[in-house]
Amino acid sequence: MANKFSKKAAINKKNIENKKKNALALAAIANVILKLIVGLILTALLCIGYYYIYNSNEIRYKVANYSELLVIFTLILTFAIVIILYYLFHGILKSYSKFLFFPSLLIAMYASYYLVFSHPLHSIETNMNEYTNLDGLSRVSYEEYITGKVLVVNRTTKMIDDLFFKLPGDLQARTPEEVKTIISVDCNNNVVGSYEDGENAYRVVCKLIIIDHAKATFVTSKSFIGGEPGSVRYKHSTGVGSIPNEEMVNYILAIPKR
Repeated sequence: MANKFSKKAAINKKNIENKKKNALALAAIANVILKLIVGLILTALLCIGYYYIYNSNEIRYKVANYSELLVIFTLILTFAIVIILYYLFHGILKSYSKFLFFPSLLIAMYASYYLVFSHPLHSIETNMNEYTNLDGLSRVSYEEYITGKVLVVNRTTKMIDDLFFKLPGDLQARTPEEVKTIISVDCNNNVVGSYEDGENAYRVVCKLIIIDHAKATFVTSKSFIGGEPGSVRYKHSTGVGSIPNEEMVNYILAIPKR
């Protein structure tokens, strides 16, 4: 009788152990599936974010021309890829998780390189000295007009001005062949007063010069005054009024098109 009970107890113990093993196996499988789902969600979010940046010429242009932004973007992308690889391949790469940073960095560097050097404005940048040079222009017309697509350049920085990205997409030149009208922007900060701490208060004055690029002809120019600086200067404020971007955009859109 004792042998019978001990044998039954051994069978029950084995069944309990098997159930524990099955439960642990199911929990491990569920954990892997959960990590895979999280990895796929993170991958989708990363792809959406990259696609958004890829289709934003303004963001891509700034990343391409400001090295600190490029470094920050690459590092963020690297750590995002590390996390995604960890979740997607945790079961396979569990022993090698600490080595994920370097392949992720390589992937991120390639993605950043592609983002920068494949953007459509990259070919325009090679001709920036030509676009910002106002020497030798003639004036054969005293009518305001814009012909074809527009490129807005900043004479001081010799870069595409932020105003360019505020224009409608169908008016923006994307390649050197599309550049028919050049709008040169030159903004200066004029002192209009001072604050209690002795710092100057500035108002932005911008001058637009419109050029018929195909004919190397000066068309017209117009000045715009920005917003007034704040009446009180706070600790981290610059004391500079707003740039008259809205007024300049409305003016450009109102010019007759040829």
